Amino acid sequence: MVDPQRANAGIKGQPQERARLQDVAALAGVSIKTTSRILNGEKASAGATSKVLDAAKLLRYRPNGIARELRSGAISNGVGMIVSDLSNPFYSKMAYAAEEILAKEGFDLFIASTDEDPQREEGLVKRMLERRTRALLLVPSSPDHSYLKFEMALGSNIIFLDRPPVNLLADSFVSNDRQAAREIVAELKKSHRRVAVIGDEQIAWTAKERLAGAVEELGADSPLIQIGAHRPEKAEEIAIELLGRAEPPTALLGLNNLITLGILQALKKCGRSCSVVGVDDSDVLQMFEVTALNVDPERIGELAAQRALKRISNPDLAPINQLLEMRKIHRTPLDRPIIFPERK
Repeated sequence: MVDPQRANAGIKGQPQERARLQDVAALAGVSIKTTSRILNGEKASAGATSKVLDAAKLLRYRPNGIARELRSGAISNGVGMIVSDLSNPFYSKMAYAAEEILAKEGFDLFIASTDEDPQREEGLVKRMLERRTRALLLVPSSPDHSYLKFEMALGSNIIFLDRPPVNLLADSFVSNDRQAAREIVAELKKSHRRVAVIGDEQIAWTAKERLAGAVEELGADSPLIQIGAHRPEKAEEIAIELLGRAEPPTALLGLNNLITLGILQALKKCGRSCSVVGVDDSDVLQMFEVTALNVDPERIGELAAQRALKRISNPDLAPINQLLEMRKIHRTPLDRPIIFPERK
């Protein structure tokens, strides 16, 4: 039996010993069957109930839901979601919307992030599926998803969000990133001679597509196209360098919301003014009235969750690939610079 004092205190540097159902029963002095019934919310005598609950509290006992499902043959009510960056408001909004849909149908959403690491993606996918999640909503980072063919052949329900699968037939909900980036650069060129573009590291499909759209308008050899801004701090550094040139850009396009945040930080830090457009809207862009290209992340989350529910009910559905239009949110006109008050 687990020592109650050890269960409470633990041993520094070592994992705590997990109490078992039989430990609770032994400490309470009742049968395992009675203990199980009480912990599952069934009625028993007041004395037995009090003893079992006190013992469970003392031992910090928590039922092993996965083991119970495996023993009983019950079906999991979990849905997994893997995104690239949980700190990015775009993905938190997507997850919130998906959770709202799934919760109404009695499903729990479990979330993890890859930080754009393909190996981490594969590991997370494996662990999510091992936990018998009923469906998996995946914002992919891997350049090849053929590793999922076997899992899908076994009946795993996998839906791709924001980026399409590579070398795999599966449901996906993505936006027209390349076209949208090309069109906004073309529009900026009508009122600016020097349009600069700052992009992310070229790992994710969205980053590649958006850069490709900008290149189609500005040319691959344009010195005003800079990439590698995976975090706002790097985007700020790149923007400061661009703004410090002899002929600085008069318009800056950030190819995601974190990059645009870095651009705004650069303008504030160096006291410069410049027209700014962002891709993927955020509260910060709204606050500073920055015009943005945006596909609604909540809509993507809703559509993916609804598709997951349909697949859970009917796993044999043919895959769908839905293209969502990225729309322009008009705020500050494209020919008007963003101006921060001068620093004193």
